[in-house]
This record gives sequence, structure tokens and C-alpha cells, in this order.
Amino acid sequence: MERKKTIYFTCITAIFGFMLAVQLQTTSHPKVRDTRDIWELRADLKKEQQLQRQLVLEIGDYEEKLRNYKQKQRSNQEAVLHETVSELEQEAGLTKTEGPGIVLTIEPFYSDHYVGPIAETVSPELLHRLINELNMYGAKEIAIAEERITNTTAIRDVNGATKIGDSKISSLPITVKVIADDVEMLCNRLKVSTIRDDFVVENLQLTISEPLTSVVIPPSKEKWNVKYMETVKAEKEEK
Repeated sequence: MERKKTIYFTCITAIFGFMLAVQLQTTSHPKVRDTRDIWELRADLKKEQQLQRQLVLEIGDYEEKLRNYKQKQRSNQEAVLHETVSELEQEAGLTKTEGPGIVLTIEPFYSDHYVGPIAETVSPELLHRLINELNMYGAKEIAIAEERITNTTAIRDVNGATKIGDSKISSLPITVKVIADDVEMLCNRLKVSTIRDDFVVENLQLTISEPLTSVVIPPSKEKWNVKYMETVKAEKEEK
């Protein structure tokens, strides 16, 4: 019982001491009154107004710099957009391309004792095999009979005639132009490839030129019909 009273008395004493300390702390730091006269207040107000004007001028300067930056950024974006469009046109085969490469020639091939039909064209299947072979050996750009080959170029048989895109291969010989980064490797692999045997089976001969420093491939003649898209009107620039 005595122990409980002692604990209770200790708690009461601690609370009382804490309250007394808070009161002493409050009374020892009274609020400071502003003793400045009206002239000092006016001088301080003038300083604050000058500081405000300076800040407004600085904000205006930074806003002008921001507008100039955005304008330059738009100009750069336009330049980047034009550059991107140019790169996409090159990738799509819409521009003329020149670079190191080789030229293949497809022409009729007959042995001395051959008796049979004479080949007047080359089949779409054989051209597809040739394109696949060239791509496998590192070809970057291909043109067959001056027709640029792209990912959307159709090579098909129409009434017994081979058509590349909208152009018909009417007669032999025809040339195949190829541009590649490593022309030596492309040329060597084609010379040991079995693709020439595939042409011989169809009474055709595939001749491979030596590596050339410059081969010109024309742009694609395909017409691009864009569906489900329309141009977006540009928003007016802020004045």
C-alpha cells in the first residue's frame, strides 16, 4: 500500500514540475513588439516593393528565355522530323541509292545438244529464291530489271508473264543490281551457292560480276495508297 502511494506521489510531482517548466519557459520569452516608427515602416515597405519589382523583371526575363527555348526546340523538332522522313523514304525505297555492289545477269542457257522449249522469261518462284539468297548473304538493296525491290513489291505470274510490281519482264537478258556492305563476301558466297544450278534447271544462266565500287539502284515506282489516316491541322502558335 505504501509503495503505491509513493508511485502516485512521484507521478503527481513529475506532472507538476513539467507544467511549471512550461510556464517559466513561456514567461521568459515574451512577444517582441514592433517598435519601428512610420518612417522606418515606409522605408522597409519601399525595399520590399523594389524587391518585388526586381523579382517580376527576373520572372519576365526567364519567361522570355523559355519562349525562345521552346521556339528553338520546335525548329529542331521540325528538322529532326524532316530527317526522319528522309530516312524512312530511303528505307522504303522511295529514293535513289548508290553504293558498292555487284550486277547479276540472267540470260538463256542451252547446251550444244539441247532440244526443247526456249526460255523467254524467268519464273517468279526463281526470282523469289534469288532474292532470299541475296538477303541471306547481306544484300541491302536490290533492283531487278530496273525495278526496286521492297518489302511490299509483288512478284507474280500474270497470264504466263512475270511481273515485278506493275512492270512485266518482256524479254531476256535482265540485270539484277545489288548493293551490300560487304561486297566481297556477297560475291564469294554467290559463286559457291547452288542458286546458279537452280537457274540452269530452267535453262537460264546467272552471271555474277566482280565487286563494283558504285552501283546505282533507282527509286521504287510503287504507289502508296494510305488508308484510315488523315492529316492533323497544326495548332496556332501562342502569340
